[in-house]
Amino acid sequence: MSPRFAITPFLALACFGVLFAAAASLRAAPVYSHTFNGAPDAGLHGLPLEIGAGAWIASETARADGTDTAQSTAWIPYAFDSGVYTVTLTLDLSALPANNNGLIGIGFTNASSPRTGDFVHSTSSVHSAFGLRGTSDWAFWGGRGKLQPVDGGGPTFPRQNTLKLVLDTTRPNWMVTASLLDENGAEIRVDLSPDDPTSNAYTYETNPAPFTGVGVLLRSSAGRAVHFAFSAEPRPTSAPLR
Repeated sequence: MSPRFAITPFLALACFGVLFAAAASLRAAPVYSHTFNGAPDAGLHGLPLEIGAGAWIASETARADGTDTAQSTAWIPYAFDSGVYTVTLTLDLSALPANNNGLIGIGFTNASSPRTGDFVHSTSSVHSAFGLRGTSDWAFWGGRGKLQPVDGGGPTFPRQNTLKLVLDTTRPNWMVTASLLDENGAEIRVDLSPDDPTSNAYTYETNPAPFTGVGVLLRSSAGRAVHFAFSAEPRPTSAPLR
């Protein structure tokens, strides 16, 4: 007679623990975090992060308190691979006049030296730029050469808000989703593909060169970036985000 094996409660619990640990290892891990609480007359460039090794690579017009004196970018180097990446930015545009078109946003870059304030021009190396304007609507630029943004238009969102971008590079064509999170934590997914009734995500027709950094876009003067966070969840290319 062939031997039989009984799964004891202890063995089942141990197996569950192994599976749980394996699943936990695939969860998004915090990589960078920073609160913009520096002096308004100090530059952001070179300041260290609160969580994560490295420092900001920023335009001279980006300030340590999360404001800007002219259009600015601030990047943190990161070597992107196959995985799912989440970036959030809490911001405050309440000091802007209601009709002000100033914008604060987040995005990615594949520049070798990304210290530039030009984040919407056709020759810039900024990708998937997602921002909120002083007019309380949002805008999104898919990537280099995308002069015309996807514009949120009519919806009015609180000007104290959190932006969220999720980048999935496990797919054959990279995919990006975007959301706004209000003060109560409610998440509103925005439609980055208004011409596609089957999806609200932006999908690259041709994947760009690998991204080299993630960061903040500032073009508001009176607006302020408050808190930035970035996490990564490594995944094989055969396990796309659903």
